[in-house]
Amino acid sequence: MSQPVEIVKVDKRLGIAVGWALITATDNGNGLQPYHDLHGDHCPDDVAEAAFAKFAEGDRTMLVDHTGQSRGRCLWIFPLTAAIAASLKITTKTTGVLIGVKPDDPALLDEFGKSIHGFSIGGRGHITEETDT
Repeated sequence: MSQPVEIVKVDKRLGIAVGWALITATDNGNGLQPYHDLHGDHCPDDVAEAAFAKFAEGDRTMLVDHTGQSRGRCLWIFPLTAAIAASLKITTKTTGVLIGVKPDDPALLDEFGKSIHGFSIGGRGHITEETDT
């Protein structure tokens, strides 16, 4: 199942847009199942936690469309994994990493959900192909 990562909430009072930076699993009526993005890739909870912990230690750059210079900062990062949700007694149909970004230019908030449909952060990752041995 593939779906775009969407902006969940724009809070103009705080100047922050909140939503899923990465989805690891979704429940479409069959319990939580691994989520595969539009490229067919899946990121497990433990990999997502490690990647975003490293990102949080850095400069937390917000980009627009994965290009250009920093356009703001990622202020909030929360890994809502299946294990964390269970330990906090949170019922969810989506797991992954939630973020809150604050654009340098408040006018960008008006573009979230219009011309900007998902989050773009200044993190780097790589895909390692797994093979059966």
